[in-house]
Amino acid sequence: MDVPETHKSFENFSRLWELMMICTELFREVLSYYIRPSDERLEAHEHIGRLNKVIYGLKRRILSPMKKEIPLSLTDIEFEMLFKILRKISRIPFSSAWGKDPQKGDRSIGACIKRIQFLRNMLAHTNGTVDDDEFEYYWAELRDAIVLIEEGLIGGDEYRLKIESLRT
Repeated sequence: MDVPETHKSFENFSRLWELMMICTELFREVLSYYIRPSDERLEAHEHIGRLNKVIYGLKRRILSPMKKEIPLSLTDIEFEMLFKILRKISRIPFSSAWGKDPQKGDRSIGACIKRIQFLRNMLAHTNGTVDDDEFEYYWAELRDAIVLIEEGLIGGDEYRLKIESLRT
């Protein structure tokens, strides 16, 4: 039985969004790599001036709560805020400027993070459906970026296996 095209397009979108949740998990791990979890609140406070320029409203309370003794929990931080923190304070090597798209062939951690952020924004601005060709493009780009970060920074194959599992 054939799946109706609109259902398939929605399923493609949903699977890509699940892949973005893996990216969020990965960003948390990357942040922990560059900033020790015990230093996250201190590091965020040290750079609060730069972060306040890109993080607004209630999200600032996660970084600077009323009670300073409350530990900063990475699980409280969503994708876009993680990206901004990584961009502003983590000292991640990146051959291009953070405000620009990475050059083709740039396999640096920063370029991979920027690609993931770009693809996430593209996906977020769809109408909730993704055709098969777009799905293949997004999937391949996200998979490659995630695997490059994992290989270059974390080691192992936990994220690659999660991607394969989600794909099937």
